[in-house]
Amino acid sequence: MFPLGFFVVMTSTSRQHALIIGGSIGGMTAAKALAPHFERITIVERDPLSDRAEPRRGVPQGVQPHGLLPRGRTELERMFPGLMKAVKAEGAFEFDGSAELARFTSRGWAPRHDNLGVSALACTRPLLETTMRRLLREQSPNVRIVDGTRFNGFTYTKLGDEVIVTGAKTDAKDPALQELSADLVIDATGRGTKSYKWMDEVGLPAPREVRVDAKCNYATRHYRAPAEAKHWWWRSLLIDSAPPDHARAVSILTVEGGRWIVTAIGTNGDYAPTDEAGWLAYIRSARAPIVADLLERAEPLTDVVQNRTTINIWRRMHEYEAKLSGLLLMGDGVCCFNPNYGQGLTSSALAARSLSERIAQHQGPLDYHFMAAHYDSQARWLEEGWSYSTTLDLRWPKAEGEKPAFYGFMRWCAGLLESVAIHDPILLRKLLPLLDFGANRLSIITPSFLGRFYFGLFRNIVAPRKLLAAAELDVFAKAPQRPTLAADVAVE
Repeated sequence: MFPLGFFVVMTSTSRQHALIIGGSIGGMTAAKALAPHFERITIVERDPLSDRAEPRRGVPQGVQPHGLLPRGRTELERMFPGLMKAVKAEGAFEFDGSAELARFTSRGWAPRHDNLGVSALACTRPLLETTMRRLLREQSPNVRIVDGTRFNGFTYTKLGDEVIVTGAKTDAKDPALQELSADLVIDATGRGTKSYKWMDEVGLPAPREVRVDAKCNYATRHYRAPAEAKHWWWRSLLIDSAPPDHARAVSILTVEGGRWIVTAIGTNGDYAPTDEAGWLAYIRSARAPIVADLLERAEPLTDVVQNRTTINIWRRMHEYEAKLSGLLLMGDGVCCFNPNYGQGLTSSALAARSLSERIAQHQGPLDYHFMAAHYDSQARWLEEGWSYSTTLDLRWPKAEGEKPAFYGFMRWCAGLLESVAIHDPILLRKLLPLLDFGANRLSIITPSFLGRFYFGLFRNIVAPRKLLAAAELDVFAKAPQRPTLAADVAVE
């Protein structure tokens, strides 16, 4: 015989308490999304949390460079009003992602375009995360963060073939926090989520999983930039890899505190080493040696730290037919991308917005019907980001994953488009939304788009435009009318 409380769980549409497992960016965006809809929200985070912007164990990729795409920045600012102003006050800054990016492509140094509309945020992941956490506490007083506390499993009950999650158990010293009941539980623990193992243990099937693995790694070291670097015209420098033969890429990203995040990126199984000598030799062996030359002017601040969690994984929860109520997986726990394309933070922000909109429209219980509707809505925009990142990763000979039909033809067309668009800022503006979940692939193919593309192809045949070779770009040139450091970090 079932206890009375069980039937309350089954029939209640209560929005009293939401429980979020994981206090990283995915967990915080979920909390901000739910704050208007629940009386109380509790975040349970395994790591002790500091007010200082420093890496922590639960985010091993925190020392790696992070990209925040334009749409992601817009979404985070909408959820956390004042976020951009706050991180700039701590030394972060925005820069022109075209005019202030030195990028050596497979064809040569990319032309720089002013006013392309690509505004990049330069800051470390710990600074962004710490600032978001402070704003979350200030702006959402109904959110409580319980840190230094491990999640020890879900509490749940069953009704026939339906499993209803009712809360979670923790290892908190406070007995009142050792078992937390909730009307909705969010798993925001990311790639390492244990929810799927738990689902198997309670007799639920696993969702279909799709993987694309380009066999990629990141090996990163932080440097103090040379004093003269603040006068140079670029804020970020990237030496691209070039499939199928050149698997090594290198990047420099200037961040707060006059630091460089320097990363060696190995793909196709050609992994960057982590010992200093090997790492430096790897960087010098890239298609242009300029980064190695620049590092001779800089002061190393850290050891080399590796990250190999780069596989694209999509657990197709929008196709899931089992009856699981009360538990929603968020962010990388559903779909995670190769970080090479900077989609992860934007994806978390969009998932939170989708959840907020769905729960605002939903008056019934937070059962498996609600979960299915949320996952289905989310999949519509995830599909575009997934197509972008996996299509690029599948270029590599050793990449694992199923190629779509006509993949070779698609890549040939994409190569032609790249050869034209690199010189055409109008075409580039139309292509940018594909990177940050902002457009359907077919929606950009308009008569004007095709007209510019065909004109560009014709021009390339009649008067080919040659890009600068590796040694032909002056990376030490000063930027005319460069904003001062004080202007860069001024509070808006």
